[in-house]
Amino acid sequence: MRRLLLERSLAMTYIRSILQKTSKRLIAICLGVTCAMICGFLISRMYREEMHQALRVSAGPSSTKRFEIASYFCEQASKTGLTLNLEPTPGSVECIELLKSGELDVAFVNSCISVSGDDDVQVLGVVGIEPFHVLVRGDFSGQERLGEWLKGKRIGVGEKGSTEWLFAHEALDYERLKLPTASAPGDVTPVEFKKKDLISFVSSITAAKDSEKASLIDNLPECMLVQGSLPSIIVQLLVEAANYKIVPIAATEAFLNDTFRSKHYNSAKIERQFLEATTIPMLTYLGHADGDWRLPELDCKTLGARLIVVARRDVPSHTVELLMETLFEGEFQSRTRSISPRDIPSPFDIHDGAVAYLDRDKPVVVNEMMEGVNKALSILGAMSAGGLSIYGLFWKSRSRKPTDYFAELRKLELLYHSQSADGGDQEMREGILRSIEHRLITLRHELIDDICEGRITNEQSISTIITILQDYRNSSPQRTASNQHATLIPEPRKLAA
Repeated sequence: MRRLLLERSLAMTYIRSILQKTSKRLIAICLGVTCAMICGFLISRMYREEMHQALRVSAGPSSTKRFEIASYFCEQASKTGLTLNLEPTPGSVECIELLKSGELDVAFVNSCISVSGDDDVQVLGVVGIEPFHVLVRGDFSGQERLGEWLKGKRIGVGEKGSTEWLFAHEALDYERLKLPTASAPGDVTPVEFKKKDLISFVSSITAAKDSEKASLIDNLPECMLVQGSLPSIIVQLLVEAANYKIVPIAATEAFLNDTFRSKHYNSAKIERQFLEATTIPMLTYLGHADGDWRLPELDCKTLGARLIVVARRDVPSHTVELLMETLFEGEFQSRTRSISPRDIPSPFDIHDGAVAYLDRDKPVVVNEMMEGVNKALSILGAMSAGGLSIYGLFWKSRSRKPTDYFAELRKLELLYHSQSADGGDQEMREGILRSIEHRLITLRHELIDDICEGRITNEQSISTIITILQDYRNSSPQRTASNQHATLIPEPRKLAA
């Protein structure tokens, strides 16, 4: 039983030594594969960040000055590598709804519009102001109150989903003018119109014969509310073709001060605190040939809303930075004089990509970057320390101590003495003795490896182990010369191993 246990222990020791040698290659292969996977992931991520998907953009209805501005913006953005597909929509409210649903990525909207659940809409910049034009035709006298004059008349309020529609309802409510219902006619008759259809109708007036023009003009409302960047294309057509006049909004300050009276229409409303008092400069538009040649004759006081560029929150920051570059650099900036979103208040938060662009030259950014670098270095240092600790434990578990050699030599000695004292089968005894001698040679090779790789450095221990090995080999039984040559002289070691 004792001999069986010693033989089993000897076999396990031999197997363990083989596994220790082969584990080095496995570890190297695993580390190499892991590094390759990490490098591949980082390279693919860098490549993916350089790719920019086509963005869907809208700026309200076509054939407007706002749409022209957005079209020029898309053209300039293409020079930075972006692809922007411009699509027409009814107006700002519809744009924000499409942004919420993910059908749009970027939009040009008014800053005074608020829609329920628009938290994912964020601002990039401001590109101008769009005044509200109040146009009247007929026997309006500047001495009259506009609200009193409108009673019993038709007023063009734009299309649902547009800023004009919301502002018209807000202004009529402020003037205490009732809209018609199923049971009552109301004080005014709102007329909804699409800008595209209005432009087509006005063009037909211009092309009509003189005898037909008057009847066509009578089909237009007595008052029109039109919002647009100066000079507005639609306003110019109305003034020139139908002899409309531009009148001021007298109660601008009073309207702006009453910021708690805004109403929701469906899910949208006008935020009065983001409206501004502004003016339409005198002589902005060419008038009708039979009337005043240039309008307005004096600066016209009115209200306006800022035109801002917004994007969805999930638009990548590196794409937003290119949009910001288009807004604030080059030809687009020289034509529109874009303003930072920090300088003009709006109901939307600023996009992270816009913040990164605006702060690119500030020292605080350097401090934040250095703080990030320090955090990254701290994390890297902690990971490195942990890795070194794990590697040290692994190395320690793999390293062989002098006591390991002494313990194995002790087992070999016990096995040798048990064979010497046993009077069993001679052939079996010789086989076991040859195995012991082969193991002694293997131990010598392992000792040399441990010394070369620095796992054993104690010179006294090394000398003791070598002496014991030599004593054991010298005390081995004498066999034939050929047998001794076959067992005592090891095969040449392969350098590759």
